[in-house]
Amino acid sequence: MDLTAIVNTVLELYRSSIEEKHQRVQEAVDSGLVIMGDKELLTQLFSNLLENATLHSPPGARVAVTARGDSGRVAVNISDDGPGIPESMRDKVLGRFVRLESSRTTPGSGLGLSLASAIAHLHDADMVLLGNDPGLTVRVSFKTGAEFAVR
Repeated sequence: MDLTAIVNTVLELYRSSIEEKHQRVQEAVDSGLVIMGDKELLTQLFSNLLENATLHSPPGARVAVTARGDSGRVAVNISDDGPGIPESMRDKVLGRFVRLESSRTTPGSGLGLSLASAIAHLHDADMVLLGNDPGLTVRVSFKTGAEFAVR
């Protein structure tokens, strides 16, 4: 799959809603990123992550999307400078129906991150939640094989 095209499509789908919230989008997406995968599931994965970043960040926040490839891996990072997730809760929020107390007033069922994690796992990718000082970065790292190397 052309991961560059998938990430760029998701960015275009969400750009206007991000800007309507008076948030800023920063992007740095390498061209020619290719991985094995399912287009619809990968689109869902990055849609969930980008939606979470904007939903849980205040007006004026920055949402950054990077996609880079090197050394047989492709990593996509979606970062925000919102409130973040405490380190002690990062593994827990990947479970189904888990929501932080501070997010109880926002719509949602607590399935976004667990679905993203399941899709990443299905694609043999690592998904980790990292602090962004302030905010959160979600990194999804895919392995590439010789026939699916970064072009």
